[in-house]
Amino acid sequence: MGVTETVARFVATATLDSFPSAVIERARLCLLDTLGVAVAGAETTAARLTRGYARRVFLPGPATVLGTGWGLRAEGAALANGVSASALDMDDGHRVALAPRGEDNMVGHCAGHPGAVVIPAALAAAEEAGATGATFLASILVAYEVGIRISAARRIPIVLENATGNWGAYAAALAAAKVHALDPRAIMEALGLAGSFGPNPQARVTFRSMPMVKESIGWSVVSGLASTALAAQGFTGLETVLDDPRAFSPTLFADLGHRHLILQGYFKPYAACRMAHAAVDAVLRLVHKHGIHPSEVREVVVRTSHKGTMLDNPRPSSLEGAQYSVPFCIAVALHTGAIDPETLHEGMLDDPAIRAMADRVRLALDPVQAERPELERGFPMKNRAEVVVRTRGAEHVECVEHPRGDPKNPLTPQEVREKFRRLTRRCWDPERTAAIMATVERLEQVTHIAEFSRLLPPNLATALPCTKDR
Repeated sequence: MGVTETVARFVATATLDSFPSAVIERARLCLLDTLGVAVAGAETTAARLTRGYARRVFLPGPATVLGTGWGLRAEGAALANGVSASALDMDDGHRVALAPRGEDNMVGHCAGHPGAVVIPAALAAAEEAGATGATFLASILVAYEVGIRISAARRIPIVLENATGNWGAYAAALAAAKVHALDPRAIMEALGLAGSFGPNPQARVTFRSMPMVKESIGWSVVSGLASTALAAQGFTGLETVLDDPRAFSPTLFADLGHRHLILQGYFKPYAACRMAHAAVDAVLRLVHKHGIHPSEVREVVVRTSHKGTMLDNPRPSSLEGAQYSVPFCIAVALHTGAIDPETLHEGMLDDPAIRAMADRVRLALDPVQAERPELERGFPMKNRAEVVVRTRGAEHVECVEHPRGDPKNPLTPQEVREKFRRLTRRCWDPERTAAIMATVERLEQVTHIAEFSRLLPPNLATALPCTKDR
C-alpha cells in the first residue's frame, strides 16, 4: 500500500476512539486557540477586506463568518476565517524537527500554522454538512496529523518557500473529506487535486514590508475545500500524489496513527512573528526583574539568528509589517508590557513614543550562533535571542533559548484558555465566551454542529482597535 492510500484509509477510518485522551484534549485547545485569534483577527483590515470580497463572490450559506452575523457557503466562510485566524500572527504553529535536516532530501519540519488552515476548513465543512461534534473534532485531528507530515515530508527542491500555503491545501482538503465521510478512493483524488490547486508562494527576500497575504493561508483553505468538493463528485486529480518520489519522502508517514504530532505544536503568547518572541520574552523578563521604565532606555541590542536579524524595520507602515519588526515589537513591549491586539494594532504605527523607542533598538548576529553553525541551522526549530538593555546607569542582559509557548517552555492549558478569554473579551460578552468554552469541553456529545456554531455571535461594536479609520 502506498503513502497516498495509507493516508486516505487513515482519514476515512479514524474516530475519536483512535486517539489517546491527551491528544483529544490538545485538539480542544487548538480549536479554542484558533477560534480566539480568529475572532480578534476579524477586526483587522485584512480580515475586513477579505470578508467584503467573500460576500460579493460566494453564495450565502450555513457556514459562519466569524465577527459577523451572516454565513456563506463553506469556501467563502473558510476564506474569511482563514485570513482572520492568521491576521494577528498569533495562531498556533509547529516546527519541531521530525527528521534530521536534509535526511532523504526532505524539509524535515513543518514551520507552519496548521490551526489557521485546518480549523476554518473543518468548521465550514461541518456546518455545511450538519456534522456531529465528534466528527468535527476527529476531522481536526486527522488534518493536523497528516498535514504536518506532508509539510515535513516535502523534498527540498520543490519548496519555493517553507510557508503554510505550500501545504495547507492538503490539510484543508483532508479536514473536509473527513467531515463529508469520503471513501479512501475519493480522498486520494482530493489529495491529488490539492496538489494542483494549492498555492505555492514564492520565497521572500526581505521582511521590511509584509503583505496581508501572509503565508497564503486563506487561499490554501479555499483550494483544499474545492478539491474535496470536486473529488466527491468524481473529479480526478494527480494520481497517488504523495507517492511521487520527486516530491515527497515516505519516511514520515510510517508512524501515522502512532506518533501524535499535534502534541508537539506551540501556542503563541504574542501577536508577532515567532522569530521575535525570544527577544520579547527577554525584554519583558528584564522589565520584571529590574523595573525598567521606557524613559530610562538608551539602547536595546538584540543578538539573534541571521534570519532573525532580517526583521529589522523600526518604522513599519502596516500591522503586518509591525508583526515582523523586532524593534517595533520590543518598543511596544517596553511601553505596554504585552504584544497583543490591544497593544499592537494599526493605531500604534504613528505613535511617536513607540517609533522613538523602536529607533533605539539594534539587531545583530548572535556571536554564539555565528561560532556554532548548528544553532543557525536549527532555525526555525530554535531561534534564541540575547537582549542587552542599556539604561542611563546600567546594562542588563537576558538570553532566551526557548520562548514561551515552545514545546520546551509550553503554555499551560489554563494559559491557553486565558488567552482565549483575553482575545474575546472586547468582542463577546463573558457569558457567551464561557458557553463556548463549555461546549468545546463536551464537543463529542454535540449531535449537530449548529449547537456549537450558534454560540458564535457577531463581534461587539467595542471590539479590538486593530483597524485605523480610513
